[in-house]
Amino acid sequence: ISIPVTRSMEIIQGALESAMDACLKELGHHKFLGLDFDLTVSNNLFKDFGRSIQKQLDKRWHLVSRKTKQITRDLSTLRRLAFCVLRYDGPTFLQYLEMLRVTEGVNSV
Repeated sequence: ISIPVTRSMEIIQGALESAMDACLKELGHHKFLGLDFDLTVSNNLFKDFGRSIQKQLDKRWHLVSRKTKQITRDLSTLRRLAFCVLRYDGPTFLQYLEMLRVTEGVNSV
């Protein structure tokens, strides 16, 4: 099944990719985390990157800063949004974003 991608969808995908890249760069500044994979969006878009990071940090998750924990959650959310923009129609995607803004706002740094 092929989904036609509109210009708006491309813009949203680009913005999500930029946000994911910023999160990955922030994680890259923390060398002490010892993450053993390539921190690029293109290499990690198709696997649950946030869960991969959390799994690697599991033994010392209690030592990880609140900001780093939030970044891992943000990466999972951004990845989910990248797929939702292709799966949902415009009004449904907007409704999902509004719901996400309300629920994620509670967990923001």
